[in-house]
Amino acid sequence: MHVVSASVICTVAASVIRCPFRTLTYWKVSNAAPSSTCCEHKHRRSTLRAHSPTSFNAGLEGRTVAYLQRRLREKGLPVSGRKAALIKRLNGTNYQVLGTPVPKSLRRAVRKAMLNGAWQMSLRNSHVHPPQALISRQKNPICELGECGDSNCALYRLKDDFEHIRPDILEYFTQKITTHANGLERWSLTYLSLGCGLLHFDWQLIERLIHHEGISLVKIWLVDPIFRPSSKFSDRASRARDAFANWFADAGFEIHTFPTAKVFHRWALAFPEFGKADVVMQCDAVETGPIIDKNAEFRHDVAHPGALNLQAYSQLLERRRPGPGRRRAPRRSVPVRRMRVREDTQEAEFNLLEEHTWKDGKWDDGTADLLQALVDDMYEEYQEYR
Repeated sequence: MHVVSASVICTVAASVIRCPFRTLTYWKVSNAAPSSTCCEHKHRRSTLRAHSPTSFNAGLEGRTVAYLQRRLREKGLPVSGRKAALIKRLNGTNYQVLGTPVPKSLRRAVRKAMLNGAWQMSLRNSHVHPPQALISRQKNPICELGECGDSNCALYRLKDDFEHIRPDILEYFTQKITTHANGLERWSLTYLSLGCGLLHFDWQLIERLIHHEGISLVKIWLVDPIFRPSSKFSDRASRARDAFANWFADAGFEIHTFPTAKVFHRWALAFPEFGKADVVMQCDAVETGPIIDKNAEFRHDVAHPGALNLQAYSQLLERRRPGPGRRRAPRRSVPVRRMRVREDTQEAEFNLLEEHTWKDGKWDDGTADLLQALVDDMYEEYQEYR
């Protein structure tokens, strides 16, 4: 564990490979029993549901369009659209996703398949997806979820010798979030994922947290341009979003999806009563780095002081020389995982607490390199002194 200066962080960010798709993580189901507080969490979820934004509709149907538009202007929100759309926008539910619960028997079949190894991920249409059918020949309810299919990415699931990268990252993130949740005064977490892609990683992590760790969640905020109607993957994103919402339909928390960070930021400012994020996830989403690192207002407005920022990405090991390079071999990259915590200051910066790079078949925190650099510096000083 070591702390890196802001200049080092900027240098690392500048050398990150940008992936055209998002690569997420697969995990093995733990045999650990759920926490003894699960019943208490379920009771609290049901209590919280009564205070969801959907309960703010009372009286709005009888209001005029002019009144609704005035209220929207006060909140800094758009005023276009029909009355029904204005009401949803005013109570904060215009980005909320509702699903139909997946039958319990089908959920058990999915969890059993993941536990006994009958769960083979495969590349389909430029994304890596779960199997389309279960052993029982039933359709897999989450087969539309997906992750990055770029074979040049260090987080690519199907790359040789990198099969354990994503399970390790998922285990690491689960441990950090569980420890963080146990130390909070709030009994439920709000989870924000920037660059969530086709939601496979977020589904795995949230399923792990609530089903095995007994962590209570109150809101899930998912942000990605893939949710734009104009996105070339919009149809896949819609199916993945629906599958995600169906799986967690009766989990007791709200799910909201946003097409851009700007739209999400404006929504968060309009509804401060909905709270802020306790966890900010960036999994294979390096394009979202400037949103967090260069926008102090965004950090301050959407993340609680002390909020975790968890990152997983590919870091380049070499630079391209100038000149034509269409036929060049891909640049080598390595997986990196990081944990940062938001300061309780006006700048609301995220301080780096841990950073691990995959090196020689294991996660390296860089301590050995730092010690070697220190020894080299001491040796140089000694030589000068002589």
